[in-house]
Amino acid sequence: MPTIVHHKGNLDESPHPPNTLEAIRASLQADAEWIEVDIRALKGGADFLLVHDEMLEEETSGSGAVDATTVDEALKLRVKDREDYSIPLLSDVVSLFEGHVGRTKLQLDFKNVFPFADNRPLERLIDIIEPLGERVHLSSAADWHLRRLRRLAPW
Repeated sequence: MPTIVHHKGNLDESPHPPNTLEAIRASLQADAEWIEVDIRALKGGADFLLVHDEMLEEETSGSGAVDATTVDEALKLRVKDREDYSIPLLSDVVSLFEGHVGRTKLQLDFKNVFPFADNRPLERLIDIIEPLGERVHLSSAADWHLRRLRRLAPW
């Protein structure tokens, strides 16, 4: 039987925008086997924003580069053309998963491409996702990030 992955945390014909907590919650309630979301590092790697593109104005009410945005600024962002939805942080998604008992696994599509100056963003990513253990899978076109993550967290 094929594996169904809820792309950007969304069910078919969902009333919720992709990559939102509401969409992810609906997929969890539907007992999805896998939920995939896009993530990008915020300024200093303090947390990660659920967006696909590197510029905020593509998907959000903000403007500028995601990696120049602080956590406090990110908390004020809204989904473009859907102001009733906020843009979640990865830490919020992990909390939602921790509170859900079930088989659902989380796939993180790590969208940052350029290497980081140091390991802080990757170490923070590890700290955020570690509570999910084997329920989380990380994918990225930037294999150098994956190799560095493997060295930092062999699990």
